[in-house]
Amino acid sequence: MPDPLTCIGLAGNIVQFLDFSIKIVAEGYQIYDSATGTAKINEDAEFVASDLVSITERLGDSLKPPGIITVLNQNEQRLDDLSLKCAQIAQELIEKLEKLRIKGKKTFWKGLGKALRRAWSKDEIDRIQSRLENLREELETEVLVDIK
Repeated sequence: MPDPLTCIGLAGNIVQFLDFSIKIVAEGYQIYDSATGTAKINEDAEFVASDLVSITERLGDSLKPPGIITVLNQNEQRLDDLSLKCAQIAQELIEKLEKLRIKGKKTFWKGLGKALRRAWSKDEIDRIQSRLENLREELETEVLVDIK
């Protein structure tokens, strides 16, 4: 007969497994049931990243209008570099999130698979979002300083 601590540890592991399973099944159903074939949190993150790409493109166009050769000063060059890096990381996030979208016919099993893939790649997506947030804040600061 196992000792009481072993039994408590086993019970704790079973509870953790059940909790994880329930969350994955619930998210899988949410993905399957969604109109876009992705989790709501991914949809929101993708929207923000796409908007950030659009903003950085407009910023780049204002710094270097198409068809006109311009020489940027040091501050403008820094702003341009930040906007390009921000757009690059936002695009990286969009590509990661796109892999978590159901393509083709939606089934519950595909939704469950995407939910599992999201759980496995959550840390990586969080790191990309954190990098993007840091760059966005830096870009904001640079724009405010440039305005003054």
